[in-house]
Amino acid sequence: TDCFNSKKGEGSLDRTDCFNSKKDLLDDGFSCPDGEVIGPTGRALPHPTYPHPEDCQKFYICRNGVMPQKGSCPGGLVYNEVSFKCDEPENVVGWRQVYPLRHNLVQTLDYLNWVFVKT
Repeated sequence: TDCFNSKKGEGSLDRTDCFNSKKDLLDDGFSCPDGEVIGPTGRALPHPTYPHPEDCQKFYICRNGVMPQKGSCPGGLVYNEVSFKCDEPENVVGWRQVYPLRHNLVQTLDYLNWVFVKT
């Protein structure tokens, strides 16, 4: 199936044919792993997420468990592998090892905010 150039009468136009392989790769080489992912509630996740290997703010989403897509947490949040969502850095084990500079900056800004508000 040519997913992008098919025309009526030239075969299947079912777009699910285009994204039904677990072998789909992103430009950085990530592909969706085989198997179900069970979430914190004990149910299988329809669109499981996986941590990025080098950046705590980034993650991968596997649409319908097979189609990989990149995701990113909003500023100030990091991906939590336990809850499968973006979270406060303090709730994520190991975030200080990856972002020690950010941690120091947050502490400094908290201190400055305290100084200016209290005086």
